[in-house]
Order: sequence, then C-alpha cells, then structure tokens
Amino acid sequence: RPDGLAVVRVGLGEDFAAARLTEALSGLARLRPGLRLDIRCDAGSELRRAFGQGELDIAVIKRDAGIGTAVASWPERLVWVASRRHGVPPDDPVPLVAYGQGCIYRARAIHALESAGRRWRIAFTGSNLPAVQAAIASGFGIGILVERSVRDDLRILRPEEGYPPVPPSELAVMLQPGAGPAVRMVAEQLAESCAEERPEAA
Repeated sequence: RPDGLAVVRVGLGEDFAAARLTEALSGLARLRPGLRLDIRCDAGSELRRAFGQGELDIAVIKRDAGIGTAVASWPERLVWVASRRHGVPPDDPVPLVAYGQGCIYRARAIHALESAGRRWRIAFTGSNLPAVQAAIASGFGIGILVERSVRDDLRILRPEEGYPPVPPSELAVMLQPGAGPAVRMVAEQLAESCAEERPEAA
C-alpha cells in the first residue's frame, strides 16, 4: 500500500471469547503502527461465506472437525442443555432453541434428533450466544452448546434422558492461501490467544 500500512481483515465468531480476542488484537495494533486491523465479529455462517469469497484474510470460526487446513484448531465438545430452573419441556415435538440457518450446532441438533426418530420444532432462534443461553434458561426449549458455554442456570442432559450424543465440532484459526507476513503474524497471535482461552486443549 502507498501509505505503508499493512491491512489485515479478521473475522471473529461472536460466541467465542470475542472480547478477549479483540483486546489481544487491539494490543497488537498498538505495538505495530504499520499494521491496520479490520475486525468483523459475526455469525459463523456469515464468516465462512466471507472467508470463502476472499473478503477476510483470517477467520476464527466453528466448523466440522478436520475439514480443510488451519493455523490451529481445537475440538469442541457439544452437549444438550436444558433450563436448570424449568426442567425439560414437553418433547413431542422437541422444542429446539437454536442459532439461525447455516449454524453447525443447529444442523447437528436436527440431524441427531431425526436419526433417533424424534420429532422436533424450532421454538426460538437466536443470533448470538447470550440470546440462546437466555432462551434455554427461560424454558423455551433445549439446545446444543459447547460444554464450556453451559452457565449455572443451565443443565447438561444425560444420554439416558433420551437425547443422542452429538459429534464434536472444531474451533479453527483459518488463513487464506499465500498470506503475507503481516497476516501470518496476526493469525499466530490469534492462535496463541485462543489457546490461552482453552487450557483443557493445551
């Protein structure tokens, strides 16, 4: 660039430590005056689309395990959860609390129920993690979350309660092919910050 700035476009999933990662990137930008970061925090389905179309240099997203290359990746254990206060709502059909279309958690929940011969309906659609957590805690229905996202007002459902196990997903730091040194440096910083957030994966 003529102004000497290295611009790096980064996409962060809104439900994984976005505040912590944003703080790490802000510190990185302050330490390197020649670096300009363009940060986008969005739903995973939108980030996957943007990354696939070359609108992002780096994306930190949830994905199916082992699909494609990544700078770093960590398994994410998915669990069924219900409200601790309201219990499991009547389940014929199963009322689901889910993210919008394109979310891998939503797809996993529907596939698991259909494979087990269970009927389902969407009771609540949330655009972010706090909305989904609050809806489950309020008794709208049950849903799938990463185990570390289960708040105190939620309860993990046991297999004997009739909810089939769900395969793990993966958190991945993805990088466009042929990325330059500035992009790679930012990706490595993000990978380090993600690892700090996940001591169980260290």
